[in-house]
Amino acid sequence: MNAMDTTIERSSKLHEDAPTLASASMLVEVNISNWIGRKKDKAASKDVTARNNANDGVASVHKALLADNNDLRAIQQHVTAIRTAHAHMTMPWSNSGLRLLPTAQYFKYHKVMTEMLNEFWRLVKSS
Repeated sequence: MNAMDTTIERSSKLHEDAPTLASASMLVEVNISNWIGRKKDKAASKDVTARNNANDGVASVHKALLADNNDLRAIQQHVTAIRTAHAHMTMPWSNSGLRLLPTAQYFKYHKVMTEMLNEFWRLVKSS
């Protein structure tokens, strides 16, 4: 065996032992929908457009149905916090919403997301 054979053998062995993307990570996704408490006021939108001599569809007036509701505000802020935590603990993967989570971070991610989900449902039930 010459030096070249030894180099090829070591290089091949390193390649076999290297972790793959599939063995060192997983794809995760967070899907959250929440009611934002807004409703389009078509009559007010039409009135604003007419008063300002604008083209139809240029102005859009939305009413905040529960503008001073602290419970709804807390839920909305928590949903934002969940999305932010998910984005900070993962890496972009695709445009469909899937993100890459290193397997080494799985238990931390699972703990954080479970706690945040529990808090979300606590906020919903208490409102």
